Amino acid sequence: MWVHACVLCLYTISCQGDADLQNVFNRLEAIGYQVGVRLTERHASNLSRFADQMECVKFICRDLWSLMFKKQADNLKTNHKVTR
Repeated sequence: MWVHACVLCLYTISCQGDADLQNVFNRLEAIGYQVGVRLTERHASNLSRFADQMECVKFICRDLWSLMFKKQADNLKTNHKVTR
């Protein structure tokens, strides 16, 4: 959280208007996306490929979520319908 606040502060100091502020938010979103992709790739690199979408969702809700937030995801609900 502290790092996020510092980065946000550094980026917003140079803002002159709404357009600059939107650029800052876009840049921060891109940084967050890249961090998420790298974290996911690093954590999943030693796992075998996911057989289906449900295994991917389970990986996110069980492994990745607990890695990022230090707690389990609250709910993993499925409709148990197979769509093909």
